[in-house]
Amino acid sequence: MQTINPKTLPPFIQQEMDKIATLIRPLMKKVSLFYMIGLPLLIVGSLNMVLPFLSSEFNALSSTSKIIYALVAAVGLSLFRESQFLRKQMHQTVKRYIEERIKNSIVLKEHEKTRYVTRVNKQKQMDLPLFFHFLTEEHKRKEHDWSS
Repeated sequence: MQTINPKTLPPFIQQEMDKIATLIRPLMKKVSLFYMIGLPLLIVGSLNMVLPFLSSEFNALSSTSKIIYALVAAVGLSLFRESQFLRKQMHQTVKRYIEERIKNSIVLKEHEKTRYVTRVNKQKQMDLPLFFHFLTEEHKRKEHDWSS
C-alpha cells in the first residue's frame, strides 16, 4: 500500500482531503486513545494470568490478584475491540462521504457518477486513488467548461 504525501497533492484534492480529515478527526482520536490504552492492558493482564501457570508461582498468587488481572485483560480487550470497531466506522464514514461527493457532482454525467459509485461500493476499504481519479476528472472538465 502506497502512502500519500499530502504536500504533493494538487490543491483541489488537498481541499477534499482536508474535509475528510475534519470529518473523521473525532473518530481518529478515539481510535488512537482506545488502542494505546487497550493493547497494553490486554498484554499485561493476559501475561500476568498465563505466566503463573508456567512457573511454580501458580499457588502463590491470591485469587484476588487473579481476578484483578482477569479484569485488566477484559478491559484491555474491550478497549482494543472498540478501537477496531471505530476504525471500521471511520472507513465507512469516509466511504459515505466519497459516495455523496460523487453523487453531488454537477460536472459529470449521471452514468459516469453511477460507475464511480459502483466502484467505490465494491471496495472493502477506502479507495483513495479512485476518489483522486474522480476529482481529477471533475477538475479537468470544470477547467474545460470554463475555458470554452
